[in-house]
Amino acid sequence: MTYTSLPSEYTSHTVINLRKGKPHAAWVYTLNLLIFAAAVFLASRHIPFLSMFEAIDGNYVLTVPRLLLNLVMVAFTLLFYAIGQLFFKGLFCKLLGGDTPKFGIKGWYYYVGSHAYLCKGKYILLVLLPELVLFALLTLLCLLLPLQFFWIVFFVEALHIARFSASLYLIVLVLAQPRDSLFRNMGTLTMVYNKK
Repeated sequence: MTYTSLPSEYTSHTVINLRKGKPHAAWVYTLNLLIFAAAVFLASRHIPFLSMFEAIDGNYVLTVPRLLLNLVMVAFTLLFYAIGQLFFKGLFCKLLGGDTPKFGIKGWYYYVGSHAYLCKGKYILLVLLPELVLFALLTLLCLLLPLQFFWIVFFVEALHIARFSASLYLIVLVLAQPRDSLFRNMGTLTMVYNKK
């Protein structure tokens, strides 16, 4: 179920803040770092880092212009990833909640919020679907682009995989709530409402 305003039989129960809330933030940031490192390590066992540099007669040559070009391409890939994440999150906020999403930036953190109150199932879909769509698109790019572009895209995908761990952690916290709870995505935090 989706509500545009909080039903009278519900009251605010708790706030889940994965960005600043204790102990959640410590768990999330530690998990993100470990998963990012593991993803990069596992990928490097199959595709060497040097593959991102131009091959000359079968040898890889590290040049300053190529290194700078790679850094610029990673920056642009991160920018398109951020725009894609905002787009898909906003799209699913609109589809699942029915209202116009609210976009914002707090420091280095960009977010999409909603005024809708969602049931547990819809809220879990809101958390999962944008992440899965972006994962599929980044994986497709890694598979289709030439080998020298793999690491440019995979660094972004490794960040996405690490951030996805925060979504999974949020889902675990949501599943621990009563079956008839309502959830409101505020962008930087999740408001949980239970029946009185």
